[in-house]
Amino acid sequence: MTHILNPRLIADVFDEDVIIANLDTGTYYSLSGVATQILGALPFQDSSKVFNDIANKFQENSNEIVSELNEYFKKMQDEEVIIVTDSEGKSKKVALKEPLKYIKSEFSTYTDLQELLLLDPIHEIDEDEWKVSDDKK
Repeated sequence: MTHILNPRLIADVFDEDVIIANLDTGTYYSLSGVATQILGALPFQDSSKVFNDIANKFQENSNEIVSELNEYFKKMQDEEVIIVTDSEGKSKKVALKEPLKYIKSEFSTYTDLQELLLLDPIHEIDEDEWKVSDDKK
């Protein structure tokens, strides 16, 4: 089983935060701190190994970081930001910078722009990127 970024979502890095949008629901998320490294490691199979590798970058906080990463990984799974697939799958990988210092993580969920995000014309494009129209001409 491989953990991947849900392919139904889009993500981008702004400054030191990752913004993740679910264009199906209009919900978006902000992820900051050391937990952004989880997304940078996708796809992966063994979360314990990934979390230990990240924590080893910050020796003075390694135990705290592993606990923190587990907490935020669970939150991302609960929100279906990260999903499990049986195949290798294709992850939309987010490029992240190497952290210069330990920053405590935050994962926030926002629904205030749902109506606006759901009006986005990108929803009129199917998987093959052709405009979908219900009009019969």
